[in-house]
This record gives sequence, C-alpha cells and structure tokens, in this order.
Amino acid sequence: MFNEKPVEKMKRVALLLCLVVCVFASHAQNGTKKQKKGKADSGLVIGNGKTLSQVMTDNGMDEATVETLVLKGELSGNDLKLLKTMATGKNLKNIDLSAVTNTTLPNQAFKDCAKLETLVFPQHGNLKEIPAEICRNCKALKEIRIPEGVDAVINHAFAVCSSLTKIYLPSTITYLYGYCFEQCPIAEIHLKSKPVQVYRVWRAPSQVGDPRAYSIIFSGSLPRTAKLYVPFEYIDLYQKPLPEDCVSKHLQKELAKNEWSETCQRGLFSWANAQTVIEAEK
Repeated sequence: MFNEKPVEKMKRVALLLCLVVCVFASHAQNGTKKQKKGKADSGLVIGNGKTLSQVMTDNGMDEATVETLVLKGELSGNDLKLLKTMATGKNLKNIDLSAVTNTTLPNQAFKDCAKLETLVFPQHGNLKEIPAEICRNCKALKEIRIPEGVDAVINHAFAVCSSLTKIYLPSTITYLYGYCFEQCPIAEIHLKSKPVQVYRVWRAPSQVGDPRAYSIIFSGSLPRTAKLYVPFEYIDLYQKPLPEDCVSKHLQKELAKNEWSETCQRGLFSWANAQTVIEAEK
C-alpha cells in the first residue's frame, strides 16, 4: 500500500470518493422520504380556495385507488360528496375528520358507503349532533366513537350497519333518537354519561311531543344483551336508575322533580337487567 504506484493511488482515492458520495446521497434520499411521509401523516389541508379534489391531485393521490384520508380544514358540500363517492364506488375505507373544523355535517353524508370501515368525527367539541342517516347502511363500518360535545344522535344515524359491533357514547350525550342503532349487531357499548333514555324515545326531532311517534333505539334485546362499559360510579345507576341521576333533553322538568312519573319512568332509562355484564371503565 505504501509502495503503490501513483495511478493505483488515484484509483483508490476515486473509489473512496465515490463511496462517500453514495453514502451522503442515500442519507439525503432517506431524509426526503421521511419528510414526505411526515407530510402525508399530518393530513391533507383543505383551504386557500382549493377543493379536496385539487388538494389530492397536488399530493399525487388518485381518487380511484386511495384507501385512507386524514383531513384538516373545512370541508365543503362538494368535498363531502366526493368522500361519499369514493367510499361507495371506489376504494376509500378510512376517513379521519378529527382535525376538520366543520361544526355540522349533512344528513346522509355517508349513507350507503359500502367500502367505509372507519370514520373519525371532528374532535373540536363543537359538533352538537350526529345527523340523521349519516352512516345508514354502511355495511363495513365496525366501530363508531361519538366525540365529546355531541348532545344527540339523530334518527337512523347508524341503522343497518351490519358489521357495527362497538359504539362509544360521550359524557355530553342527552338524547338518542329513534332507530339510530337499528339492526346493528352491537356487542359492546362504552358509555361516559349517566343513564340516558333508551326506551320510548321520540322517532325524530320533528316528532317530539307526538305520542304516535314513540320509538326504540336498538333492535331486539339490545342494549341489555350487549356488554356495557360505564364509569365505576355509574354502575348501579345503569341497573337501577334514579330520576335525579338520569339525562334526557326532553324530560328535564320531570327529572328535576326527583321522582318517577307516568311520563318519566325507571324502565325508560334501564340499560341492563340481571344478566347484563357491566364493567367499570375510565
């Protein structure tokens, strides 16, 4: 090595330089990939006058093949229609709206979305209602989490979701309207609120006060045959509710009397029977 000829020495130096360049190029490429991955993970930002379709194009995403979308910003009616189209006749399976700023969503926004497996609602706390039929007949939907801030789930919101086995209801819920979980094979119900009315509910907000519009929330023997997860301090209330410890936006005056009446009965708020499995959950 010490007696090598100048030509051989030059070859060795050139080889070492090539190796150094390759190493730096590889690190730079990996760094670029990480940056791109981070950008995708942070979600698509809808805004600055651009539509969801335009933002997807800018990010090299194909509407026909994309399976997951994580979105930020405010969605227009046309953006929501595109999501519905993609989750119905294309390949969109997962929609994450947790960072979306919309405070309302339209009725039937994702109705009949055959491909939809997961839907995450906006998490800002200002979404007050889950609208009517929003996910009706979404046969691949497996789990739904209603976010904090939501006051009511409107009629048929998740009806006929034939794969829906888990639901999560927030501490802010005060009413579930008619058939909102009809024909769903629910096995687990996670609750954070005190007992809310579960029998003889009004079919829809427009029918409140009409005695001909009494309805149910679940089909069959639900919720009593589902496994209930409730805060530890509420376990007894779900078995034997007390009027002062129940919530219902349409019976507040009756509940304030601290006694059961003809229009405000214990059975309307009883989620469980002696066979129901109830477990404590934070």
